Amino acid sequence: MFKELFTYLETNQPIATLITGVLAIFAVILSQLWLDWRQTRAHKHEVSLKDKELDLKKKEELIETINIQVLDIARVEDVFDSWFNNFSKNYTASEMSQLLMSINIRLDKIHILIQLYFPCYIPYINKIMGEAQGFLELCADFSMAAKFGSEGFHKLEMIEIIEKCNEYAVAYMHLSSHVIEPELIEKYQLKPS
Repeated sequence: MFKELFTYLETNQPIATLITGVLAIFAVILSQLWLDWRQTRAHKHEVSLKDKELDLKKKEELIETINIQVLDIARVEDVFDSWFNNFSKNYTASEMSQLLMSINIRLDKIHILIQLYFPCYIPYINKIMGEAQGFLELCADFSMAAKFGSEGFHKLEMIEIIEKCNEYAVAYMHLSSHVIEPELIEKYQLKPS
């Protein structure tokens, strides 16, 4: 069959030229389609990698911010402890107000990051916002008592602020561990407060 076809094409040069041209055009179209498909696939993969890279950068930023927040919460506890141990030497109202302001600003940053990039963690940040209210109120109570002198401050129970700092820090640590290991969300559902 092929031998007869080749013999026919050898005798009819114009038809052979036409068929060769059609085959060449067909080959070019196929190669162009193959190239376009590969480029589209490569582009989608590149976009996917950029999305993953952005996601990882935002996760890293979120975790770093949470870690700084936990350290500052521990500093609050340390400041109150230093006031409690030697009030006259260690008391400075501005130190506590600056620390609480940076904690509050960082809470807002964490809230914004979660709303923009990680909506699955909104229940966690809502829980943290609730914890923040109690934490800030207790810190304000302790700070106000300190403003009126060591007598009023020493009447307060130091264990209260330690427990509240620990609760607040643990809420952040839960969020951080769930950001690091997202499977924990399905394994350990957030229980409402």
